[in-house]
Amino acid sequence: MTNFIPLLKQFTLILVLSVMSLNVAQAVVPAGKQVTGTIMIQGGSNSAIKWSAPSTMSYKVHVLVPKTGTTTNALYRVYPKGKKAGSTLCDSTNAKYPCFEVTIDQTQHQNAWVQLMLNEDAATQWDFSKGKGYVTAVADNLSGAEILNLSAAARFSSTSVNPTPLFQDDFSGTLSAWSLNPASGASFAIVNGELVQSNTSPGIPYNDLYVPTGFDWQDYEVSFKARHVSGFYSVTALGITIRRQQDSNSNGAAGYRIELHGNGFVQLHKLDGAGGAVLLQASSPGTLPVPNSIGYQVQVRALGDWIQVWVDGIKYIDVHDATYSTGTIGLESVHVAGGFDDVTVVPISAIP
Repeated sequence: MTNFIPLLKQFTLILVLSVMSLNVAQAVVPAGKQVTGTIMIQGGSNSAIKWSAPSTMSYKVHVLVPKTGTTTNALYRVYPKGKKAGSTLCDSTNAKYPCFEVTIDQTQHQNAWVQLMLNEDAATQWDFSKGKGYVTAVADNLSGAEILNLSAAARFSSTSVNPTPLFQDDFSGTLSAWSLNPASGASFAIVNGELVQSNTSPGIPYNDLYVPTGFDWQDYEVSFKARHVSGFYSVTALGITIRRQQDSNSNGAAGYRIELHGNGFVQLHKLDGAGGAVLLQASSPGTLPVPNSIGYQVQVRALGDWIQVWVDGIKYIDVHDATYSTGTIGLESVHVAGGFDDVTVVPISAIP
């Protein structure tokens, strides 16, 4: 079977890139709704589609899984420096022509953008060379009875340009950028350049200090420092709410809550805004170092229906849920005096 190279559309840098051999017959993009085609490749064949890096630069790479994608091990190969002529090897240790393999379970990401990552690390990026570096999807790992459905769309996102943050606070000033539900029993204040929640009473509800200007935030990454200040014991928790909805009662807002628990694990709950919480995922007990008065570096990423959480560079949460697509952030601590610092929220531009 020969390679499938559809003539679909014209793309610009940082937006969606089409198949490498795309021909453009006109300079002006025609009117109408943009449509992305689906390509079918026979398993066991040497057929492939290929996307070239747009420039010599470090890129994160995302591919669009079509809604017809049913392959559990769709194979992508990344050649940042190109491929040696005649070579059939994919070797990440090759200094001149490194190759990296990434598999995607299409059944978990139908009609969604997925980042090509090594070891599930969202920071994965490759140093591409223009005119040489490229990404390809292949079917030679599949049986001849299988069909690999692929979209012609891929995206190279430059990591050399830092996006303008949606929000930042190092707590060197006031709390004028934050709000607290009047019904909350929490007590927040800035102490020596750190945000501290000091009410350690077991009876206070899960109420957070939130950013009231962020209810329309959609895809973003939030990073911050969190630590136990005092009052630590096993049922304590430091937390953040993401995609937080507006609330008007003491039950807490709807959204997603990530908790760093005193007995050493991380949890992700979905909140209904009426006091109900559904556990979406939890790490194994004892995997999170506690108590920690020095502090954790926390990174939370919400992209489409995909939520991921890292603590000190280790991934603890990786789950999909599409209930809330927008919302702000909030910080909280329960049964413990919790400290927070260096909060930064940046937009994620991986989905066009």
